[in-house]
Amino acid sequence: MIFAPQHLIHKIAEAEVGIEAVNKSISGCDYPVTFLERYFGDKLKTLKILEIGSGNGFSLCYALLQGLDIIGIEPGVFEGRYSRAIELLRLNDIDNPKERLIKASAENLPFKRESFDIVFSVAVLEHVKNLNTAMSESMRVLKHGGMLWANLPNYNSVWEGHYKIFWIPYMNKDTAKEYVKFRGRDPAFIDTLNFTTPKMFKGQKFLYGRGFLNYIFSAYNFCVEPRLIPDKYKWFSKFKFLKYPLFVCVKILEALGQGVIFDVVIRK
Repeated sequence: MIFAPQHLIHKIAEAEVGIEAVNKSISGCDYPVTFLERYFGDKLKTLKILEIGSGNGFSLCYALLQGLDIIGIEPGVFEGRYSRAIELLRLNDIDNPKERLIKASAENLPFKRESFDIVFSVAVLEHVKNLNTAMSESMRVLKHGGMLWANLPNYNSVWEGHYKIFWIPYMNKDTAKEYVKFRGRDPAFIDTLNFTTPKMFKGQKFLYGRGFLNYIFSAYNFCVEPRLIPDKYKWFSKFKFLKYPLFVCVKILEALGQGVIFDVVIRK
């Protein structure tokens, strides 16, 4: 696990999201590596990886400590966040941290064509200024045969994770601003969001829900892509015959707005 001293945790919490959210980010910093290990196994350590939007650097730091060949980007406009991430890397004895975390935007990646085997982002693409350009740039720097993975909120669902409120699916920006204003929240943040939905992306999509419903979504995902099955659930591979009834359940839940998060996996 990464080393994050209290002074840095408090610095991040005061600047952005509060202590509870920072601690949650630290405890979940292994998530990207865990996801990618399911796809690539031991081969992962031989691949070149790019993280789009490293934020405060928790997942990037964890991946580097695991021996992965990874570079992260974070826009220079978030100077405080970039500086805190560099501090985190230094505190964890990462050599040449500024070579591992680069100031750049997703729309203008400073890398040559086909530089990486994997390009990934977690909860980032809903914030980029131009989603189409960011996706094009990600595919440009991805090697032939490489994998792009993005984890995103679904704005056709009933939950908005930034505001942490019940959400009305299929709202446009103007309606959304009126809605969050009615809920006593700042509507200006809406302008910084892309209302991402699974239909906006090509490739393989995996939906996830909240609470108990997530087991249904996950079970269907396991049937579709066995590599997603965590080790402790490997026994589930014997139940592939559930794929079609689970498909019906997932489609009903999706129509009811219960698929709040989704993964996109694109092979080049």
